[in-house]
This record gives sequence, C-alpha cells and structure tokens, in this order.
Amino acid sequence: ITDGKDKLFFLPRDNRLIKEGLEVSAAFEEDIAFIEKNGFKLSKKEFFGYEYIYRTDDFVKIEGKEFRDFRKAVNKFQKNNNYSIKYSYDKYRVVEFLNKWAAQKNMDNKSELTVKSFKEEYNSSIKAIDLIDEIPTRQIYVEVNGELAGFALFLPIRKDLWVCLMQKTNYFYKGLSRFLYTLKANEMNGIEYFTTGAS
Repeated sequence: ITDGKDKLFFLPRDNRLIKEGLEVSAAFEEDIAFIEKNGFKLSKKEFFGYEYIYRTDDFVKIEGKEFRDFRKAVNKFQKNNNYSIKYSYDKYRVVEFLNKWAAQKNMDNKSELTVKSFKEEYNSSIKAIDLIDEIPTRQIYVEVNGELAGFALFLPIRKDLWVCLMQKTNYFYKGLSRFLYTLKANEMNGIEYFTTGAS
C-alpha cells in the first residue's frame, strides 16, 4: 500500500487493505479505534490541528451578516477581473504556477520549522499535480486575462462530506480565494458538509 516515502491521504475504504507498515496522513478517531481493535499497534500518532467542518449550502448561498465581507470580496473579484473558469489544465502550466506561487512567499526571517513546513507543502503540491490523473479529484482553475490565477483540487470522501485537498491562488487577486470557495461549493452542492483540512 505504501513505499514508505509517500503516505496515503486517508485509510483505504476497504478495511482488508489495512496492514502492517501502512502510513496514513490523516485519520478520524473511528479509524484509529478500528485499527487498534483489530490488533494493530500504532507506532506514532500526531495531532496536527483542528479540522473545521462547514456546511456546503452556506458557501453556495453566501447569505446573511456573517458572509457580508465574504460576499463583498467575491463580488469585487468578479467585477474587477476578466476571468474564465476551466475544469482541467495542462500539468506543466500548473507546476509553473506553483513555482510563481512559492516565489510570492517571503521566507526571510521565518523560523526553521516554518521554512521546513513551507517546503513540504510545496513539494507535496508538486507531487499531487503529478498524480492528478490517478486521483479521482474534481478540479477548478481560474484564469485572469488568460493566465492561471488560482486553482483547487477537491473530492467527496463520504456521502455527506467532501474535502478540499489543495487550493492555491496568486495573492495579487483579492477575493479569488473566496471566489474559489463558492465555485467548489456549487460543484459539490448536495453533499452536506466539507472541510479544508486541519489548521
């Protein structure tokens, strides 16, 4: 299941595939209980942050006072930019975009841990793009004036839950990140909840 270098995002859906030596990036409490109940010893468990769960419908409608600033940011992006939306993209151009995205990050005077985490994020992003044809992801790409400005990869993992695996935007385009949230939510409308992972 693993070569020891790359971890699975989540446990395999078929519990018969869980075996010794398996490395998993993220697991729910019920996954851990299942593993331990079946006699497997966990060599290492790490808490990596709280995971926030959102209602998809809230990001489809973006209504009410709590979404006022969110709505304004989305509307401003749409009004101020000549954009187009695509659902597939040339991998080479996505990697080029990731290189530009990484260059926007200022790592000067950052802690060693912050720099290491950023490098890991960048490397895992490149790997994910390389594997994009092998992972059943949904994809959304937003171009501004014909240039890639941001994208998101996401997929359903349960009948009532979907997850955003990756979202990257050019920081120059204010409101684009929030606009991508609405695009993803509309694509996954009908699946009640979503998460963007731990923070």
